[in-house]
Amino acid sequence: MRNETLFRTEAAIYAVSEMSRTLNIKFGAVIINTCYKAIRAATIVVEILSGSKEIAWNGDTLNPASIVAVIASYSSGVTKKVRKLIK
Repeated sequence: MRNETLFRTEAAIYAVSEMSRTLNIKFGAVIINTCYKAIRAATIVVEILSGSKEIAWNGDTLNPASIVAVIASYSSGVTKKVRKLIK
């Protein structure tokens, strides 16, 4: 994993934890390593949103209906391709 990717992942985890703690609202994030491949990213996002891929953590299972946003790097070529698919 590239150092930049690791840094961004740690920053995202920290930001979600701090927002959850500060706002006293239970929410989280799913961070996906797509290996910089648009097809892989699109497939994973579509599977999560459709419910065909189950995401579980600490005994909780993610309900796809509870997803309110998909956030990614604006300038990423992978992000631009995924955005077209889920728009």
